[in-house]
Amino acid sequence: RTIGSLEHPNIVPIHDVGVDEEGQYFFVMKYVDGETLETIIEKLAAGDPLYHARFGIERRVEIFLAVLEAIAYAHA
Repeated sequence: RTIGSLEHPNIVPIHDVGVDEEGQYFFVMKYVDGETLETIIEKLAAGDPLYHARFGIERRVEIFLAVLEAIAYAHA
């Protein structure tokens, strides 16, 4: 409930939470088109030159700060 009430540009809205038939928890969230941060980090770690060109140090810092802002907002 708490997470669902958060409204911040860096936090994806969660509409519902539940447990499936196998006992696994799930979230129903707003669909956000694009790549996951996990994929971007994996490609950078693998040395993908396209990702290094696309996500230079300045862009990485911007992303990191956005994540920190969302965490700080969620804990406020």
